[in-house]
Amino acid sequence: KVACKELKTLRNEMRFARGWAGRVKRSKLDQGSTKISDVQDLIEEHDSLLIEMPDVVKKLKQALRGYCICRRPYEGFMIGCDECDEWYHGACIGVSESQADKYEKY
Repeated sequence: KVACKELKTLRNEMRFARGWAGRVKRSKLDQGSTKISDVQDLIEEHDSLLIEMPDVVKKLKQALRGYCICRRPYEGFMIGCDECDEWYHGACIGVSESQADKYEKY
């Protein structure tokens, strides 16, 4: 059994990185219900980790990208256009969630 200081450090960092990745997963980023401030906090926390996860950070940074006619980040209720693949905030285009439920294509 190897028990050097560096190995212990690496194991701890792996544990921290797995915990961080778990928080990203639980943040429901894919559902668009994650607060922008939470995404920013996760990106900042990643920067302090010894273990890098570039694919996950790229996904987080994409969530901060501008969408809609207002060019603000993906947040809250959004509608994806089937023609242009752009995403729009329901409030910006005057469509509520209950109205959107009545349509299959946008």
